[in-house]
Amino acid sequence: MKKSVRLLLGATGAAGAAAGVLYGIAGATHSFVMDNRKNFPIKFKSNSPLVPVEIDKMMPAIRAGREWLARQEVQPYTLVNRRGQRLTGYYIPPKGDCNVIVFFCHGFKGNGKQDICLFGERYQEDFGYGIFSVDHTGSGESEGRYAGFCYLEALDGVEWLHYLNAVLPGRQFILHGGSMGGATVLRMTGEPDLPENVRFTVADCGFTSAWDEFTYELRRAHVPVHPMIDLFNTLNIRRAGYDIRQASAIDAVRRSRTPTLIIHGEKDAFVPVYMAQELYDACAAEKELVIVKGATHELSVVYDPELYYGKIREFADRYLDSR
Repeated sequence: MKKSVRLLLGATGAAGAAAGVLYGIAGATHSFVMDNRKNFPIKFKSNSPLVPVEIDKMMPAIRAGREWLARQEVQPYTLVNRRGQRLTGYYIPPKGDCNVIVFFCHGFKGNGKQDICLFGERYQEDFGYGIFSVDHTGSGESEGRYAGFCYLEALDGVEWLHYLNAVLPGRQFILHGGSMGGATVLRMTGEPDLPENVRFTVADCGFTSAWDEFTYELRRAHVPVHPMIDLFNTLNIRRAGYDIRQASAIDAVRRSRTPTLIIHGEKDAFVPVYMAQELYDACAAEKELVIVKGATHELSVVYDPELYYGKIREFADRYLDSR
């Protein structure tokens, strides 16, 4: 009898220790992924197994964009959101009498002044559009700590649009986002209070939902999805105040009435291309799906810029008011 009790206690202790290890791993992973105030502890190489992005191809394009950005008259704006956080956005006015503004949402671990460098010059110089690029919660100059993985960012984005309509009346808006920003603009289209002067959306390599993206990454890392994602979500609810199942672009596009251009790289290993097809199939609005041959994560614009901006031009001709 005593031996049985000892065995039972030993098994219980081992199970408790294993649970503690899993919880610790989930906690460290949550801090690594969701805490925007913590920098990555390692320097990533191009196309690393953990973050498969062609950094060597992306950075020259960003550096060229930074040179363009340095020549612009960038006007900072601030907004206090419903959660009491002071957010920052950056406005570059349109050329001449153009009344179109591209509302840009950056990606995971990015910021409003970095990610826009891939797109800003073409939008400004070739189209004449203005740009409003935001620092999402916990990023850049904005307050906050944890990423919303499109949920918090989309709520803030709609607040920004209402604010901009008050201070910059008479504008037309194009929503554009890449990666997490792509999911963010898609989720914005499902919000009931999205302003009517949002004419169309460009969603570049956005994921279907945070839950789907984390599941994909866990499987890619050969980590059991359950209970890891459940522990991760429990921690997120406690730390960041929301359930990651709320961070869903695919649920939002089922309610959307905003014309939507979905662009995705054929060889994207970070956000898999099948998610683009799923988003396209679910979207209730007028829509088009463009898969860019050979392109990796968030680099469709570098692999085939003429296709990329040609499709945006088609949407602009179709949906913008020409006044």
